[in-house]
Amino acid sequence: MKGKWPSLISGCNGQPDITKCKRKSSCIRCKTEILKDSICVDIPLAGPGFTNNRRYCISCFQAILAQTRKELDHLETSLNNSSA
Repeated sequence: MKGKWPSLISGCNGQPDITKCKRKSSCIRCKTEILKDSICVDIPLAGPGFTNNRRYCISCFQAILAQTRKELDHLETSLNNSSA
């Protein structure tokens, strides 16, 4: 085995980070204001030569998790059906 197993969730962009906002910002998806010291989720977005974070409010990130679960369930079902 070579190192850590890759994850479809983190992909090449890096792992989501649940953190406190250090300054007021807005959710990249719904544009809701995220106040300083509020909990938010940063997802790294790799670019040429640097990494930038996309910031999401908790509500949008929960929707992202739900969609991810749905896609993973579909993949698992497809995999199980193809091996049967």
